[in-house]
Amino acid sequence: MLSHWLKTLFVHSAIRLNKRSRKKFRRNTQQNVPKIGITELLEDRTLLSTITVDTLMDENDGVGTGGVSLRDAIAAANSAGGDDIVFSVTGTINLTNGELSINKSLTINGQSNNITVDAGGNSRVFFVDGNVDVTLSNLTISGGSASGSGSGSGGGALLSSSSGSLTVQNSTVTGNSASNDGGGLYSSGSGTLNVYESVIRNNNAGTASGNVGGGIGASGGTLNVRASEISGNTAFRTGGIFSYAVTTVSDSIIDSNLTTETAGGGFGGGISSGNNLTLLNSTVSNNRNFGSTGGGGVRVGSGTARIENSTISRNQAKTGGGIVFQSGTLTVVNSTITGNSATDTGGGVQIGMSANATFHNTIIAGNTSAMAASDIDGTVTTANNNLIGDANTAGGITHGMNGNIVGNMGTGTLDVNTVLNTTLANNGGSKKTHALVSGSPAINAGDNTLAVNSMSNALTTDQRGTGFARILGSNVDIGAFEFPQSPLIASGAGPGGGPNVVVRNAETGQVVMNFFAYDSAFTGGVRVAMGDVNNDGIDDIITAPGRGGGPNIRVFDGSNGNQLSGTIGSFLAYDAAFTGGVYVATADFNNDGFDDIITGADTDGGPHVKVFNGNTGAEMASFFAYDFAFTGGVRVAAGDLNGDNTPDIITGAGPGGGPHVRVFDGSSLPQSVMGNAQTNVANLTHPLGNFFPYAAGFEGGVYVSAGLITGDNRVDLVTGAGEGGGPHVRVFDGAASVETEVTSFFPFAGFTGGVRVATGDVNGDNVDEVIVGAGPGGGPNVAIFNGNTGSVLSGANNNFFPFSTEFGGGVFVSGATRSLSGSPLRIDGGSPRPESVNELSYSDLQPIYTAAIDRLGNLGLSTTSLSNLNLEITDLPDDLLGLAWGQTIQIDINAAGYGWFVDSTPNLDEEFDPGTLKGTTADSLGGVDLLTTLLHELSHHLGADHVDDPTHLLAETLAPGQRRLLSPEDLDRLFSEDVLLDSILN
Repeated sequence: MLSHWLKTLFVHSAIRLNKRSRKKFRRNTQQNVPKIGITELLEDRTLLSTITVDTLMDENDGVGTGGVSLRDAIAAANSAGGDDIVFSVTGTINLTNGELSINKSLTINGQSNNITVDAGGNSRVFFVDGNVDVTLSNLTISGGSASGSGSGSGGGALLSSSSGSLTVQNSTVTGNSASNDGGGLYSSGSGTLNVYESVIRNNNAGTASGNVGGGIGASGGTLNVRASEISGNTAFRTGGIFSYAVTTVSDSIIDSNLTTETAGGGFGGGISSGNNLTLLNSTVSNNRNFGSTGGGGVRVGSGTARIENSTISRNQAKTGGGIVFQSGTLTVVNSTITGNSATDTGGGVQIGMSANATFHNTIIAGNTSAMAASDIDGTVTTANNNLIGDANTAGGITHGMNGNIVGNMGTGTLDVNTVLNTTLANNGGSKKTHALVSGSPAINAGDNTLAVNSMSNALTTDQRGTGFARILGSNVDIGAFEFPQSPLIASGAGPGGGPNVVVRNAETGQVVMNFFAYDSAFTGGVRVAMGDVNNDGIDDIITAPGRGGGPNIRVFDGSNGNQLSGTIGSFLAYDAAFTGGVYVATADFNNDGFDDIITGADTDGGPHVKVFNGNTGAEMASFFAYDFAFTGGVRVAAGDLNGDNTPDIITGAGPGGGPHVRVFDGSSLPQSVMGNAQTNVANLTHPLGNFFPYAAGFEGGVYVSAGLITGDNRVDLVTGAGEGGGPHVRVFDGAASVETEVTSFFPFAGFTGGVRVATGDVNGDNVDEVIVGAGPGGGPNVAIFNGNTGSVLSGANNNFFPFSTEFGGGVFVSGATRSLSGSPLRIDGGSPRPESVNELSYSDLQPIYTAAIDRLGNLGLSTTSLSNLNLEITDLPDDLLGLAWGQTIQIDINAAGYGWFVDSTPNLDEEFDPGTLKGTTADSLGGVDLLTTLLHELSHHLGADHVDDPTHLLAETLAPGQRRLLSPEDLDRLFSEDVLLDSILN
């Protein structure tokens, strides 16, 4: 039941040790054991405590008198240190007694973000001093005002002169001002300022000369900004972040910040760094700076700067609309710099004379300047595989050298609309990006060896993060956005010509591969299938020779067309002397991510079906689909027709007998026929289907395929009549019965050469279409039909000839495989659906997805395999909440009509009852828990199956208002089943 789950666990003893450690930790915290610093061993210590604020009044009368105010709690913590301050009240604390001063290590946790601390413009809100570690979380900090002169007048919301660490997490800092630096936050000490999952918005560092950092200022130490938004802030110099600290900004949005100085320096609209800067997976957009020291988006005065997987767009400045790099070393990798403008020069990038600038896999195009150098002003030191729009302002980069694309073949200006969508939009993930357009020259034009981080490790995702792989296709795309793999259609020439395989982009009609799978002198034809055999997220092409060739199966890499190495790249499915031809299909039977290969022997052999492991090449199953004596051959397909999350094998009899279709339960194959090549069909148990889709007297054979056609997320069955009859295609409903017809049509009127069938979602509507190929006797016509209506899709790319129209041998077809088995979670909807609910966005989904992976990792599970999954929000049919299949997790856009509960603190369970995990707030009670849904589907990707316990995380249904988690006790239960581990370490 949980057959592959244990592949992802640590050894049992390690998990038990972790459990003992957790229990010990819980005992220690329950006994209030103090933390003891090395330098404090001889001091008397007060036990750590939690102080609860129970009034919104700004009192200063101590914790033992009346209510406990926030000021009282901080004063008490300042006496002892190390305390946690929480709240039993909600609302706004209006400060009337000046700023709140902190000089000991403590945490202040507003819990459900229902606490606002507002200084009303009368004082700063917080001041932190000393060698202390302070964390402020789940707060709104507003109305702060710092005035006067010197560093003490910086930090309208918060000033830290600490040499320790200050962390602002999951908080909002808004509407604060300072007469000096740091309208929102300012760190004047040598310590570390961390801003995590927070919003720093609409703060002001004033208009006085020299004031810097409208949102954040740091004069030294270390500054880390992660998963945060810095927007709408204003300062005389540097509206967003001004830093002389070693600075890292990751997974963040720096947007619409303004530098007001026009006559002098300006120092960058979004970010200004005077030290080392790292910018990762972030969007810097709509910032403005018209000072002489430009940089509308980013200004680097000196030091080492590195920009990865980031978008710098629509920023404005006098010089360097996107980036100004004055001196030091700059490296930009897989980033997009577009739509920026300068009133002087360097619309995209300005590079100083003493600067050393390197650009790899980066787009700099579509930028403008009023005077000169629309894209790059200055000289680039090293450049590989970049796309530069304006050949006249390319910074010395030459078209065609080191993989660089410059202008129109080295001259003029490339139309940016042919490269990317000029609208900065939500294309997935939590930050806006510029999506590449279909046919963009940036697609697959990068260098994989250069798509690396500062440690030379390969980038695993594009800017959008988890769920968006960095490399799809043969090469990484240029820029911050990786273009999704387009649906493909593979065609194999029938007998009479060479074994030619043509693979086309279904959207554009572009031929992406054209090769001979076997010796060009072989004229027996070539059969094709598609599937991700090497588990790289890209469908590969599997070929088998037709009649007259040996049973040599070959697999060609979908990313580059090269034959795969090793056993699986080329093997004999049957005895080498067999020359009757072979049919092929793919499916992942053991849920290891490697599609397995199914073969069916063609004429002159028994109807022998085999399954080969896509990872190892080992034979997994072997049986005869029909009577031994039948020599007409067997055609094969696969799909999960019975909904048990394991693909089933579909067979169609070849010519010489009736058009007999059978469906065999994929989950029973290992028990009944694995490794037994002599097992007759009579010994196979529980066939799922057994019928004749055409008249029993028709002996031309039948072709079979399977796909998600009717939109109910159940696999449907497709048949095509063989040679000698009309090209009759029938679609059968897999949810109702494999004999219940959905539609029936004739794609090639008057033709009697038969019709080959396949399926694939060629138009991206989450429903598979029916792909048909004409049999011998007519031109090699391929057409795409709506499987529900039987009508051909419009457009030239949906009705084409992959080979010469004079070729009469027919054509075999295959579409990209999609969700032919999956693990769905369904709504347990006992209550009526609301009249209206909000739709889920990627910005809502991303932090919950990250938290779900973190929770699984914290239990000792290896989550490495989850880093490259594709994450999709879609309108799933009927009552489905989520679906895990292949390398994809799909989440319904509105929780089957009930609406999602999107937890603002997904690493905590405070909105749920500790015992029952039922919702305790209006939001958590009313919606379906998104965290539970993601944990459920991620667990399937780690190998777990559904369980019968309705309260378990892996139950098949989930009701609104309910959270479910995987516990350490669940892991013990798995080990008690005595299933051996295949893999035990992360």
